[in-house]
Amino acid sequence: MSACIGTDTKWIGKRAGETRKAAAPKDAVIETSTILFRKEVTLKKKVKSATAALCGLGFYEWFINGKRVSDAVLAPAICDYSKRVIYDTYDILPFLSSGSNTFGVHVGNGWFCTQAKYEDWRMSWYGNPRLAVDIEIIYWDGSAERICSDETWKLSDGDITFNCLYDGIKRDYRKTQDGWSSCGFDDSAWTFAKETEPPCDIFVNNKIPLVKECRKIKPVSVHKIDGNRYLYDFGENVSGYAKLRVRGARGSIITIEHAEFTDKNGNLDTFTNRNALNTDEYILSGDESEICEPKFVYHGFRYIRVTLSDENTGILSAEAFFVHNDLKITGGFRCDNEELNRLHNVILRTQLSCTVGQPIDCPQRDERLGWLGDAAVTAQVSMYNFDAGSFYEQWLDDIRIGQKQDGNIPFIAYKNNFKSNLYNPDYSASYVLIVWYHYMHYGKKEVLSRHYDSIKLYTQYLKENSENYVLKTSSYGDWLSLVDGWKRGDPECSNTIYFYYIVRIAQKIAAVLSLNDDEAYYSYMSKAMKSAILDRFYDKSLKRFGDGTQFSSAFALLSGIIPDEDANDVLKALAYDIEVTNNCHLTTGIFGTKYLMDVLTDMGREELAYRLMVQKNCPSFLDMINGRTTLPERWDKGGSGNHCIFGSVDYSLYRVLCGIRIDFSKEISIVIKPYVPKDMSFVYGHVQTPMGVIVSEWNKEGGTIIFKISVPQNMIAEFVLDERNVEREVFIDNTKTDLKSIRLTGGTHIIKGFLK
Repeated sequence: MSACIGTDTKWIGKRAGETRKAAAPKDAVIETSTILFRKEVTLKKKVKSATAALCGLGFYEWFINGKRVSDAVLAPAICDYSKRVIYDTYDILPFLSSGSNTFGVHVGNGWFCTQAKYEDWRMSWYGNPRLAVDIEIIYWDGSAERICSDETWKLSDGDITFNCLYDGIKRDYRKTQDGWSSCGFDDSAWTFAKETEPPCDIFVNNKIPLVKECRKIKPVSVHKIDGNRYLYDFGENVSGYAKLRVRGARGSIITIEHAEFTDKNGNLDTFTNRNALNTDEYILSGDESEICEPKFVYHGFRYIRVTLSDENTGILSAEAFFVHNDLKITGGFRCDNEELNRLHNVILRTQLSCTVGQPIDCPQRDERLGWLGDAAVTAQVSMYNFDAGSFYEQWLDDIRIGQKQDGNIPFIAYKNNFKSNLYNPDYSASYVLIVWYHYMHYGKKEVLSRHYDSIKLYTQYLKENSENYVLKTSSYGDWLSLVDGWKRGDPECSNTIYFYYIVRIAQKIAAVLSLNDDEAYYSYMSKAMKSAILDRFYDKSLKRFGDGTQFSSAFALLSGIIPDEDANDVLKALAYDIEVTNNCHLTTGIFGTKYLMDVLTDMGREELAYRLMVQKNCPSFLDMINGRTTLPERWDKGGSGNHCIFGSVDYSLYRVLCGIRIDFSKEISIVIKPYVPKDMSFVYGHVQTPMGVIVSEWNKEGGTIIFKISVPQNMIAEFVLDERNVEREVFIDNTKTDLKSIRLTGGTHIIKGFLK
């Protein structure tokens, strides 16, 4: 498509010359109503093609001749609008008619125009809503016409009189202007738009699947609370909103409150919303039936409380909509342990709930932000389950663009507005980890190239802010750790291990990009760091790193900082702490949980990783989901009820039980190494790679086990036999072998073995 938003595209809004300030001026008029923009044009010739580029900030929906052009909601994608703006492009030929055509755009506040009470570490005020449009028409005679946003467009207030991402909307259907986006509408009472300043100078075309109403959910129960109040239960916790079909007199009011939980009396419990009101209010027009439908907001909820202003108002039907980026599901896992199947499905629902324009922490409270640490522990979960490559690419670009001049990386993207002196290399370093995870899964060198200079600058920033390669203690540390006496920032070694880990990754990236001098530099630097960090944190006689907690031991092993000759001893001590000291339980927080499961898998202790997966007593993954449809924020089920940070275990389900291990940085990029527990009989998993789909399936039949492995064409995979529970002698495609490691070429292979 050739239509685009550029530096020459005019932005229009209510007020002339309005531009972005460091903060909302004291005398600023902060818009609360949504804005309707329209432009009627006449196309005098037959149209061959028509494309459009459009961006309404904060959110928009648009119409041509009264019809919705896209089923996207919450568009465009969020970013730091002072640095760049993401616009969307469309083929609009199917919507055009010969002769008169009307373009209509409805614009709301979104993340762009925040209410004053949220203009702090959570949100920024960039100005009031505005619109940019570029439409290119190509006629069959070869001529062309461009229709762009300018002062000839007209505008009016929408029927949404208040809209705030956290608090909800107020919609007055008495103010609805029927037909406003159709030809022939009388807009004589409307005003002409004013040219406003563009939010920035960089505009990029959206690359990611748009946010949509991806699933409709019917209520599983409804009961009358008292008077004119009703409670609806939709049976699952999701991100999105509810829509009601109602009947009532003109001026009657419908109020819908959203929440994740009910209290012991069965009433709505909004405690996890914190300060976010999550309330949508509708004033009826008095039509025979009308739909109470929100725009430009989303909520996190399972339950809604509906309050009717009078006894003559009735609810005809209610539906919930699961709203998230429309990522294609490309992975799959199932087994004969229904609790693990449920764990997998709960994690998927949670992950999608936290994929709304960017990876967010949670969808319900006054936050919904792109915390880098939260995203890093679950990025590989998304990559194994969804077509998420472009989604992370676009978000990583936002992080890169938000890098400070001194090299520091914000720990929340698209940005963070913290005024306090928080110190979080453990969160900020997640940027480097996600870049590397992306390469491991998708093998795109160009992504490494695009981020390499920023990674290099960030490692230099950390070096300059270290003392002999040791960083000061984090403001967060292994967040939500269960270690006795844990306090914010613990363990002391956390930031320093991250520093070492990303230097090792920078060395790998330099090698992939054939930057020999940089690779040599990082090799030298990592060796110097290792010596200094071991001197500071490692007790060689006790084989103890840092405070000796599960986090410290696991992350030190994962980063490679433990001397090779001591690695097995440190692993044994870690396993002892899990199995004996803590009776097969974790004490880790959000970071340590991922690193511990990864280390157990990578270092041959899959059986212990499996025991942690199926542990039922608190703290455990299965206990967290007991009675829940999404993952809670904390091991004890406290905090948010829809938080993805402990969902990293889903990556382990694929890697341990299916054995699917993908790493395009290695010569053999696919390794299939299934762990076969004695108490399971069936496992199936598939994962999409750029080369095709990997399938790993195994079934027990009496004393035998049959593996069915599918490898993408033009690839070689290594199959590694689990000798703990399977005899070495196996038949691969009817040929006997006693090799533990078997090379498989593209295609489907049957491996038959005998159980011990």
